[in-house]
Amino acid sequence: MLLYIFTLTLLVMASGPMATTAISKILSPGIPSGTVVTTTRALQPDLWAYSMAKGGGKNSAQVDKHHLTNLFLGLAAPTPGEARAAVQTLRQLRLTARVPVFLNARQDPENPHAQLVGQVQDLRGKSDVSLGETIEGFIAAGEDPAWREAWAQHRRGLEISLCVEPASAQITTYTSDGVHQDYYQMPGEDLPFSWNAKVREVRRSRRVTILTHDVITVASALWSDTLARRALMDNPSLLPEAVPNAEARTENGQAAIPTAAQPSRGYSPEGHSKAGS
Repeated sequence: MLLYIFTLTLLVMASGPMATTAISKILSPGIPSGTVVTTTRALQPDLWAYSMAKGGGKNSAQVDKHHLTNLFLGLAAPTPGEARAAVQTLRQLRLTARVPVFLNARQDPENPHAQLVGQVQDLRGKSDVSLGETIEGFIAAGEDPAWREAWAQHRRGLEISLCVEPASAQITTYTSDGVHQDYYQMPGEDLPFSWNAKVREVRRSRRVTILTHDVITVASALWSDTLARRALMDNPSLLPEAVPNAEARTENGQAAIPTAAQPSRGYSPEGHSKAGS
């Protein structure tokens, strides 16, 4: 019984408060930890992990991948008080365009950094993929070791740019052969690089929040712990393997968080998340 309680203690890393701490660390200094805490409170009780039980530990509600996605979308709001509205708006954005940008070193050897913009794929009215589902997919996929290995071999970075006004998002994937950009908008909107959109862009400022691959990696580790805890509760026979697996996930989660000696690739080293106008 003592071993069972000890195992559950190891697996509560994915509780609401612990997840808030982990996300705050990886977002700092771009987004202050106080903003993250206040945003999670604004999202409770239905959009963030919440439990009516007193105390912490095993009584704490566990975070799901949709909770983590809600937090990221809520942080795009100008203030924590507007986080709930931001989640409801940004979650329903649809994939409207895909733009590949290839490195053009073969055609211009003297300028290896030259880029060649590929054909724009207009996906308006053709895709049912929502922004919320896409981010949840990244979090779930990051829990898969095979997916992480494939990412390490073929991709160099990830940026998720979120904007509440106008409601839009851009997911940029950096690979060894170029950059791939996916645009998400509300139905009926002009493509962001169209003439009409550019004219409106000049007339107003935009507040953009950028999340990187390292932020998604931490979210995936939290989601992995939630899955492990559920599996243990459903099947106590897994108990002998639970403790070493939990310790390994803790070590992997710490190693996944970049330090000053291990800068991330594919984006500016100014911070893992930033908000600006």
